[in-house]
Amino acid sequence: MSNPNNARAWFRNAIIAALLILGAYAYIYQAWPFEDIINDLLLNLLIILSAVLNTLAGLLILRSYGREDATYRVWLFFVIGFALWAAAEIAWAYYNMTLGEVPVPSLPDYLWIAGYVFFGLGFVKQYQVLFSTPASKGYLILVLALVSSLIVTYFVQQLWGEPGSLGIFVDLYYPVADFFVLLVALGLVYTFRQGFFGRPWLTMVVFTISDALYAWLTQSGAYAYLADSGDYASMIVDTLYMAAYLSMALGFLMQYLVIKHGPWAFSSPPVAQE
Repeated sequence: MSNPNNARAWFRNAIIAALLILGAYAYIYQAWPFEDIINDLLLNLLIILSAVLNTLAGLLILRSYGREDATYRVWLFFVIGFALWAAAEIAWAYYNMTLGEVPVPSLPDYLWIAGYVFFGLGFVKQYQVLFSTPASKGYLILVLALVSSLIVTYFVQQLWGEPGSLGIFVDLYYPVADFFVLLVALGLVYTFRQGFFGRPWLTMVVFTISDALYAWLTQSGAYAYLADSGDYASMIVDTLYMAAYLSMALGFLMQYLVIKHGPWAFSSPPVAQE
């Protein structure tokens, strides 16, 4: 068995790195210390870095399983989903740096939404592994969840008062999709009562909040104004978004270290009763 102290050291260093990345992002966002183009580039690169780190953390878990293992297929779907989100961040940064205002919908949106589909496929496989659920039943539930998320988004848009705008529909879809993923994650947390294998998905709470706030600020026209005026509100929303990526990456890193170093990597083994 590997030394659990190594796992704790790795995780402690990862937390420090995540806090440094988060601090650098908040400082650049608020202090705006460089030329506009340099500040925009650095902020976009830090977001991309966070998304890539999350993908790499998932990849570590994927490589912990053999290709013949059913859990390998679960994590293959998850990693593809994370990779699509990282690609979406790169595409969004490209549009942001070249066009200024990112069109909605556009390539980043297609990549983000495709990522949700792969998360859904991963969850279907996960529940098949845990409960021997028939594949047909799992895929039916996935289709129903996708349709339900679209219906909920439609009604939210009606309440918003802009029923004909595809751009608003897409912006509103993200917090709804985050919430649906969160509901599935809560099921995993309940199943994995010890926490290490379910808790990372709880960061979808942060994604849901940040995406909801971003949609509200963007569609109300307040986001651009607050960002240009240096108001803390837009910085908090964007920093929350990046914190969600980093928190999820840390959760998956912890999961990988538990797989590699054993169940007592982050806790003391039970004392034997005499």
